[in-house]
Amino acid sequence: MKFSRLSLVSMVFISVLFVRCRAYASTRPASKAGDGAGTYGEVSGGAVGDYLLTDQDGKQFRLKALLGKPLVVSYAYTSCTHTCTPLLSKLKGAFDGAGKDLGAEFTALTIGFDAENDTPGALKKYGMNFTKDFTVWRFATSQQKTIDDIARDTGFYYQKDESGGFEHMNLVTLVGSDGRIFKRLYGSGLKGGDVLEAIRQYTRTGRAVVAARPYGLWDKVKLFCYRYDEAAGRYTLDYGAVGALVAGTLLQGATIGWIIHVIRRKEG
Repeated sequence: MKFSRLSLVSMVFISVLFVRCRAYASTRPASKAGDGAGTYGEVSGGAVGDYLLTDQDGKQFRLKALLGKPLVVSYAYTSCTHTCTPLLSKLKGAFDGAGKDLGAEFTALTIGFDAENDTPGALKKYGMNFTKDFTVWRFATSQQKTIDDIARDTGFYYQKDESGGFEHMNLVTLVGSDGRIFKRLYGSGLKGGDVLEAIRQYTRTGRAVVAARPYGLWDKVKLFCYRYDEAAGRYTLDYGAVGALVAGTLLQGATIGWIIHVIRRKEG
């Protein structure tokens, strides 16, 4: 079967774009706590270890002290200006709607993962934007290694960027009363209602039964290509990220295309 040069170039471009999209938009590495990525609402089953944390009042506690009822785990860093605040605002709305269930039926923990700057004082000031009762929604941090270990357990991924901030995923991890993860919820479109529904179904059945829609390549590309616009209060297309993706794809595609061309000439 013979292909025109244009068809060959098109195939190379599409293939490279697909590979690069997967590479750029893979928002987390393999987690020792999970059973694989691939869904917006992912059922897990892995366990969270016991770790020593320091809360917003400077008090140390063990993570397992929060168990005995479902625990909603989220992540933030106090100097964040994009995804952290919108995610926690959604959780606040959900928790406000849950009323007395927050504390009675489940509790919440937000982990500050910028160990250098997320001091107890900074966490308390930041946390007061979302809760007035730190007994049911705690903000805590720890040593960097401990944070990294918890992140691996819960499936959270982050890395420092050139601006001094962090690129990180939107993730809420739901931990059962036995310390086993029963749900992970991802994405910029995550709704507080998703969290409450998952908790209620877990409470009724003892397991996660929320139907999960496919979380495919396009969802991952959107996570990479969109950034939160604090002034507009919404996610907007990050043209810099898109430009880098396209430029890298063209360069890589051209290189592969040239190699294929050289091989074909030798064979011809």
